[in-house]
Amino acid sequence: MIEASIAAGREPWQIWYLFAFRPEINSHLASFTEGVMRAPAPICAGLRDLGWDDEAIYYTILVVSLFNFYNRWVTTSGVHPVSGIHRLHGKRLAQSGYEPKTRLPSMRA
Repeated sequence: MIEASIAAGREPWQIWYLFAFRPEINSHLASFTEGVMRAPAPICAGLRDLGWDDEAIYYTILVVSLFNFYNRWVTTSGVHPVSGIHRLHGKRLAQSGYEPKTRLPSMRA
């Protein structure tokens, strides 16, 4: 991903260098993250009005804990803050979600 991004003239995400450092270890983290962020989960805005069940609470705690880990990992590793293009990508994810079938078309816009 790093080489493809550079070849395309785009700035690679700095966190990719952390994953590339020890791929035999970090591949498990990448798979875990993919599952947490893209698996079906019972979380939607309407649940705040209706009340949350145990599964919704579990997923919420899992996502918040995962982001807490990543924030600490990149901060202590000296990863550079994200650039403007990555902030734009983050805004698109916030609008369209993490699910690939809705995420990919919005990224092309």
